[in-house]
Amino acid sequence: MTIRSEEFDDIYFSPEDGVAETEYVFLRGNNLPQNWLNKDHFTIAETGFGTGLNFFVAWDMFEQAASPQQSLHFVSFEKFPLTPEVIKDALSPWAARFGDKIDALIKHYPLRIKGWHRLNIAPQITLTLIFDDINNAIPELTLPIDAWFLDGFAPSKNPQMWDEPLFSAMRRCAHSETTAATFTAAGFVKRSMRDAGFDVKKDKGFGRKRDMLVATFSEEETAPHTPITKAPPQNIAIIGGGLGGTAAAHFLAQAGHKITLFEKENSLAAKASGNARGLYNPRFRKQYDTESIFYSSAYAVAYRTFKNIGADIDFTPCGAMHLLNNEQKQDRLPATKENWDWHDDHMRLISTADSEACCGIDLPHDALYLADSGFVSPHKLCHAFSANINIKLGIDNIDYAAYDAVILATGADFADFPELEPLNLHTVRGQITSLKAPDNVALNTVLCYGGYTTPANDGEIICGSSFQRWRDDTDLDPQDNIDNLAMLNAVLPKDQHIDQSQITGARTALRTAARDHFPIIGHLRDNLYVSTAHGSHGLLSSIMGGIILSEIISYNGASALPQNVLKKLSPQRFTHTK
Repeated sequence: MTIRSEEFDDIYFSPEDGVAETEYVFLRGNNLPQNWLNKDHFTIAETGFGTGLNFFVAWDMFEQAASPQQSLHFVSFEKFPLTPEVIKDALSPWAARFGDKIDALIKHYPLRIKGWHRLNIAPQITLTLIFDDINNAIPELTLPIDAWFLDGFAPSKNPQMWDEPLFSAMRRCAHSETTAATFTAAGFVKRSMRDAGFDVKKDKGFGRKRDMLVATFSEEETAPHTPITKAPPQNIAIIGGGLGGTAAAHFLAQAGHKITLFEKENSLAAKASGNARGLYNPRFRKQYDTESIFYSSAYAVAYRTFKNIGADIDFTPCGAMHLLNNEQKQDRLPATKENWDWHDDHMRLISTADSEACCGIDLPHDALYLADSGFVSPHKLCHAFSANINIKLGIDNIDYAAYDAVILATGADFADFPELEPLNLHTVRGQITSLKAPDNVALNTVLCYGGYTTPANDGEIICGSSFQRWRDDTDLDPQDNIDNLAMLNAVLPKDQHIDQSQITGARTALRTAARDHFPIIGHLRDNLYVSTAHGSHGLLSSIMGGIILSEIISYNGASALPQNVLKKLSPQRFTHTK
């Protein structure tokens, strides 16, 4: 018995046999598996992920028919993502056939927050789940598509989905062999696909449905793309042993490339990436714009990455309270909650009256609460990322021509690389303070208030951080410790204030930033790529940077991420002259 959508009052799949419907409509309708037999990489785009049934059927057939050298990328849009528990229950009739695959999806399933969620779900299988309204998200898709599964709910139930943005994307992402199939035979769908350059035919529908549509892109001479091809394994040098470099090494090695990581210091994570604890939070903006898409997606993938690595990096998803403690935050953070439209399970506003139940202490301000946020050890994360990587310490001067690709993932030493001069990078000095955790401080979440503090861990609290653009030294400054503590005490209850005598240590480093306060990730020139300017949200952006570089190097520049995000991240925003 199939489940029904409350939003659209429609069923997710045929009550007769959902698997047979997928095989008939979408696989047979797109001439699969025959169409992927001569391709080393095949991309399917789907409208409406739902329970994931179409994905599992396609994955199962690919596993049976494809060679070990082939790979499948399944891109799917979903405005109302189901919980993992609902998905598993809905697919229980096929547990014997898809059980291991369902378990793999549950393991990798993203937080139910807006974003473009790229899941490396199996060695040959990549799933990109785009949690958003398709009309907002699909204009950002430029990936060449081999086959379209036009699913979702019936046009009569969900007319907004079957609209101009979808059919424009079908033309924009087409190549000469692109196909499409859909369960509906609605006249306007047929006309819209024809207007998008497809030769459309009616076919016998599944079960009790009289007709369905199948289509092939027919304007071969005007096709915007050629099919994606995989690059052979590359010999790649990465310069920089901090978060940016080790994350890139990790994801590129996963993709099968040969990696050598160079670090001029005598250890990894020797500078800004070497803190014992680091917070992972998105950079909040009032609107859900290009930067918000990046940070929302990066937050979700960072959480999944930390969870999969686990205790080895001190992963502690204790939650984070972001105080509305000035007029700017009182304006921005409620707007963030409304416009980012995350599920309440992952983001909600907490009143002062409810703060103690949430974080353990009475707060003087309302707060935006992120239940999945917390902290990890950046130092340990760098070492986890670089496990099984060929590492060369004490070296950062290499012959670029000896490698297929070179990634500059440098931090504060960017001035040593003339190639980076056009990016106009700068540093920001930050000092964190270690405190002996008093017994009377009951805080059990991260607290963010302009500064930040962690809950007690092994008898220690970390608070910080100073933010000094005008200083380029890393000398410890006792006044910074006093200032960090004063900012913390300003939001703690008076009976929980911490005395200066509890200061036990400090650490100072220089973070690297761009003049537009956004990371720089992508192709610079020739065989050079960059991942830098990660600033104060580097735990998120460095991981996303590694994923982006792995994708564009592995697939000859093709990426499933939003085109405006890639453009905004690109170093070309500084190197191109008007």
